[in-house]
Amino acid sequence: MREYKPLEEMTREELIEEVQLIAVVRGEREAEMEDWKEQIAQLEQERDHLMKDIEEAAREYDAEIQRWKERCRQEIAFKVSVIEERDALRATVANLEQEHAALRQQRDQQ
Repeated sequence: MREYKPLEEMTREELIEEVQLIAVVRGEREAEMEDWKEQIAQLEQERDHLMKDIEEAAREYDAEIQRWKERCRQEIAFKVSVIEERDALRATVANLEQEHAALRQQRDQQ
């Protein structure tokens, strides 16, 4: 580790050397800062790209959910209509059986 002397005790050459060293260190730090800024910018760009991908995937997922909901609604509506039709046919069959029994009874009474 370097030992620092008070400025008053430094020679002109030592002062010049110190200033040059400070300039080198400052340049290194500024270069490091620029590298960090570039890396941050790149990471922010990657983050933004990933966020867009996530948002797009979420929209696609939501759309798929809506398609499945619609298919389910259609299937349920179809099954309900089949059940209603079945119940109507059962009622019709029951009415026809009653009519048939009544007609048979009338015929048997004649």
